[in-house]
Amino acid sequence: MQKKLKFVILTNVSSRIGYGHYNRCIILTKKLEKKNQVTLIVNAEKKIKLFKQKPWIKINFKKNFKLPKADVCIVDKYNYKEKFYKKLRSYYSRIVIFDDIKYVVPKYVTGIINPNIYNSKSFYPSNIKTWSGKKYILLRDEFTKSRKKVKKNSVFLCVGGSDPVNQMDRLLNILSSITKYKINAVFGHGFSDKKIIRKWKDNKKIKIYFGINNISNIMSRAVYAISSSGSMIYELMAMKIPTICMSLADNQINIGKSLIKSKIISYLGHYDQVSDKNILNKIEKIEKKNLIIREIKELKFDKYGSKNLANDLTEYFLKIKKNKIQTYPTSQIKEEYKYTDKKIAEFKKLRWGSNISMANRYKFLISKLPFNKVKCWLDIGSGSGKLQKMVLKKFPNVSSTGIELSKNLYKISLKNNNIKSKFLNIDFLKFNSHKFDLITCVGVLSKTNFDLKFFAKKTSNLLNKEGILFFDLKNINWEKFNQKSFFPDYRHAWTSKKQILYELNKLKKFKKIKLFGFLPEKNKIVELNKSHTIYLKAEKK
Repeated sequence: MQKKLKFVILTNVSSRIGYGHYNRCIILTKKLEKKNQVTLIVNAEKKIKLFKQKPWIKINFKKNFKLPKADVCIVDKYNYKEKFYKKLRSYYSRIVIFDDIKYVVPKYVTGIINPNIYNSKSFYPSNIKTWSGKKYILLRDEFTKSRKKVKKNSVFLCVGGSDPVNQMDRLLNILSSITKYKINAVFGHGFSDKKIIRKWKDNKKIKIYFGINNISNIMSRAVYAISSSGSMIYELMAMKIPTICMSLADNQINIGKSLIKSKIISYLGHYDQVSDKNILNKIEKIEKKNLIIREIKELKFDKYGSKNLANDLTEYFLKIKKNKIQTYPTSQIKEEYKYTDKKIAEFKKLRWGSNISMANRYKFLISKLPFNKVKCWLDIGSGSGKLQKMVLKKFPNVSSTGIELSKNLYKISLKNNNIKSKFLNIDFLKFNSHKFDLITCVGVLSKTNFDLKFFAKKTSNLLNKEGILFFDLKNINWEKFNQKSFFPDYRHAWTSKKQILYELNKLKKFKKIKLFGFLPEKNKIVELNKSHTIYLKAEKK
């Protein structure tokens, strides 16, 4: 099967930061590999042992290393420095980062993955693509398969891939002094203090495991578990095992707090604020309660999150690669214009680059359209009403209607409306009206809630015979994109002349289709490949 996309995933692993980043990158890599080509690049200490597989590379980022080519780069490193992503952008046009607690989006970053039960898209700027929340919890396949029932006769103890704050020894001391069950103590690959393992290995009550792969088999025999509130909590929840947990790092605190109301997870707090007595009391309570599996209800998250994430990432970036125009949620578009009324300059209210570029675009539009023959004109995305003012000053007999999704911009257009123009605060998706001689849509289609196919079909139905359609779109074939380190702005949808003509010709409702290149700053008509925007004029048959 031909691979659809190329992904590069960059991550870290060490005895200090643990295996969490590395483990979830392996999970995602395995799912992405089913449809794509994936290279996982791991920055690891020499003593760290990694799972071996051909496309996975162990490196030291401090040394000169040539990164492989890819459509998308995913970073799981907790690195929020703009300098790092600026350098990375010279290799990759699309950069996605994992985030758990910072809610910071460095410049040059395309999207965010926050695969946690507590997270919401609203934590991030509306113009950033996010894959977050319960839908994307990353679990290994061993936790998604059904399994046979086994006898539960032990306590499961593990704090993750490493133990940087030395809690395993503490917990073994407490647990062995009180529990009536056998203890299965699992030490991760990154556990470095071998003295602790030697100390407990001869204890008849304790079975020691080190760096095992199928940890779910040991979990399945547990009456209850003691763990950190990191990603392992999701595994224990998937196994429906009552668990006592503490956060051992800052990125585990939110997970623990989000589960306070859970009937099966007891979050005690951050490890340095939890006393031995508190842990003892909780163990006593859970053993007296004798919780059993049938009391535990359904999961609070989708246990097929890794498959969901791989599929959604592939689908999203494949559309971009094929130059399919992205659509954006209506709420996201509204959010971007929420505070524009506070901007002083009109071009900033409308999110144009400059006053000159805005004015020259409007002048270009007016020069290309026969307003002297137009009776009824519809402008989609009428903004502040600036274009209407310019047109009606010169052509006062035109009946003008402007529709605007943003309530703030609509209010501005009403305030400035000393002309005979009708303005409506309505979504084009819901707009119905009589027919028009002319429809314009400038600076809208690069980020909107409908695609080109829908737009072409609906505007053709709203146009009179021989009515004119005029719109613009970002040009993916702009010659500057041939330069190294120069990429399309990820916040907009980009398309090609070929795709635009395909959609319009397929509809068979337009004729005399003309495309223009135009440089608004220079007020100059140019060839299409020299223009960052494609302008189109067409006549309805």
